[in-house]
Amino acid sequence: MTDSQRLDLAVSRGCWVVDCAGGTRFLLDLDQGAVLREPADGRRLPWDGRFVRGAYLVDEASGLPVISVGALARWQLGVKFFIFTGRITRISPYRAPTCSAPGVGRTVARAVLV
Repeated sequence: MTDSQRLDLAVSRGCWVVDCAGGTRFLLDLDQGAVLREPADGRRLPWDGRFVRGAYLVDEASGLPVISVGALARWQLGVKFFIFTGRITRISPYRAPTCSAPGVGRTVARAVLV
């Protein structure tokens, strides 16, 4: 598996790690429709370190579920709540039986319905 420059979240499957310029990482489980946010420093949210169903990443300019290296994105939770991620620096697929990437989700991942 190799890094990707672009990921269409509407049609892609599997698990992916998305790194952002500020140090925040996202673990995407596209098969389960869940996102885990692992922030670098700064503001922590109650659901950080847990898989959140119904959360997703979108391109900041278009609002579409297609993310690209070098582009700005936002982490969307429902219609009204979102967080800007900063520029995406890397998109990497990975395989793991528990869908847990190295360096992401140091706590036990628990699903959270929003």
